[in-house]
Amino acid sequence: MNGTVNPGSGITTVGANQLNPFDILQRKYSVADDFYWNKGAHSIKFGGSVERTETDINAPFQWGGVWTFTSLQAFLQNQPTSIVGALPGQDNAFRLFRENDFMVTSRTSGRRRRT
Repeated sequence: MNGTVNPGSGITTVGANQLNPFDILQRKYSVADDFYWNKGAHSIKFGGSVERTETDINAPFQWGGVWTFTSLQAFLQNQPTSIVGALPGQDNAFRLFRENDFMVTSRTSGRRRRT
């Protein structure tokens, strides 16, 4: 589908109507787990997570983007001030951690954590 172009300098915008349907569908998936191990004065914890986000955009009249120029000269020189378009995408995140709690004496304890 076509986008729109606003050449500036009072010239009318050319292209599709920007008020047409626009839908966003987002799916999020995640998995996480922790593992605990106690031995003597130590209490060790490991863990991690994986997250995935998928975004689908249905903008049938914006696939070409919306190009805005400040003047006719900027338009003729292909120097837009902004470009707005609907782009699908995905994002993945991976996290791990390790934590070690230990008892130095019966009255004190310490914690060491790394991510």
